[in-house]
Amino acid sequence: FFHVLAPHLPHTVDAEGNPLSEEPEYYQGYRDEVTYVNKRLLALFDDIIAERPNSVFFFQGDHGPYSDHRTSGGGKSVEWTWGEEAYVRDRTATLSAFYFPGKHYDELYPSISSVNLFPVFLNAHFDAELPLLDDVSYIVDMDNSELVEVRSPLE
Repeated sequence: FFHVLAPHLPHTVDAEGNPLSEEPEYYQGYRDEVTYVNKRLLALFDDIIAERPNSVFFFQGDHGPYSDHRTSGGGKSVEWTWGEEAYVRDRTATLSAFYFPGKHYDELYPSISSVNLFPVFLNAHFDAELPLLDDVSYIVDMDNSELVEVRSPLE
């Protein structure tokens, strides 16, 4: 288990990992940081699998990009003008990548949420017979500090 603190503001490297002298526009910095981290992690995973082929990987993001960070430099937020649908889509678009020994991925489905990843894996590999839960995401409504339930990225 490890927690990769990238991509997060401030974006400090380009897609090749070279340090930046000034912070880029948010989405460009986000994309470049993801590209660099992906290269490093894929190389690490290849090394681990070569040495330990029965390894299991669950690689998950905790949230998608902040759509309201249309900024260039300094991480300064600007007024959000793209609409709630785009914000919800971006924030709930989390990365989920897996590697299972024997590549038994039959029970995975496109709308699977983080809450069901381990039950699917344990059911497939250890006959655990765990029930699946509703695939639901939550976003914090910053105006009143309440959780808002989101059933799909566009609801």
